Amino acid sequence: MIDNANELSNILTQEEIDALLSPQDEQSKSPLHLVKTNQGVKPMPELEKYIDSFSRHVTTTFRNVTEAENISIKVQSFIKGQMGAYLDTLEHPSLLGFFHLPEWNEEGLVSIDANLAYSVIDMTLGGRRGTSAMQLEGRSYTRIEQDIIKRLFMDMMSDLTRSFQVDFLFDGLDTNPQTALIAPPACEMMIARLDIKLDKRGGRMDIVLPAYLLHKMKVDELYEAEEQAEAITPFTTQMTHAFLKVPMELKAILDKKTVSLKSVFNWKKGDTLPLSYFEDKPIQVICEDINLFQGKIVIDKKQLTIEVEKSVLEEK
Repeated sequence: MIDNANELSNILTQEEIDALLSPQDEQSKSPLHLVKTNQGVKPMPELEKYIDSFSRHVTTTFRNVTEAENISIKVQSFIKGQMGAYLDTLEHPSLLGFFHLPEWNEEGLVSIDANLAYSVIDMTLGGRRGTSAMQLEGRSYTRIEQDIIKRLFMDMMSDLTRSFQVDFLFDGLDTNPQTALIAPPACEMMIARLDIKLDKRGGRMDIVLPAYLLHKMKVDELYEAEEQAEAITPFTTQMTHAFLKVPMELKAILDKKTVSLKSVFNWKKGDTLPLSYFEDKPIQVICEDINLFQGKIVIDKKQLTIEVEKSVLEEK
């Protein structure tokens, strides 16, 4: 029996024990780790809208399949990673549903973890409500269990079709992640992770979409347009401000008169050059030999000013 409280500090906590028993390599395989090792996930408002719509539609599907009273489905995160690295994170056996999009002749997949799979199977077969589903680690799913999940996946295809407004066709079920390559291992994928609660049970669902499929679906175009606008707008604004600060020399032409070069050479201090200016004569304001405005002379408190009457450039 330990009486000294200081000695308790030497006993490892459960978290510390788990950290010792869990190799760092296993933790680095987490799909959430894939996001940290990349440059971050680009926001895709269109994709987020579609997945949010799917989460609402699939709520009804889970209610019909499991008859659960309280269902909560939330979009947990969007994860960017490579196909091969993602499949390495999945347990064996897994439940993977493949779908085909005939419009672009491309494929994707939906995966659910063991917690969600056993919850759905147990509740569908009339298991006790409000208790955690029994799990047998390492056991292969039976044919009946696979058929239950297969019907769930087929119903999900209708939900995806309504959400994305494009045909999603169920293309088979597999339990081996190593044979579930729908794209080359190095292909970038976008993974929409959903957290699903069925009464007091639940688990996780991943919708895996190749990056090139999102491009074909034009889901990423909105982001690219916004990204380009954000990149261009500050530069354009700076150029506009800099352009407005450029010094500009204006000249007001009161009159023009032709004289000989000989008379100019004979000019002395005090000589005058008579101009044929009339009060109603318009004054031209120019810049670099380009006429800008036309106005008239106004004397304001002994200061000679020009009142602009019209823009010559507007007339052009």
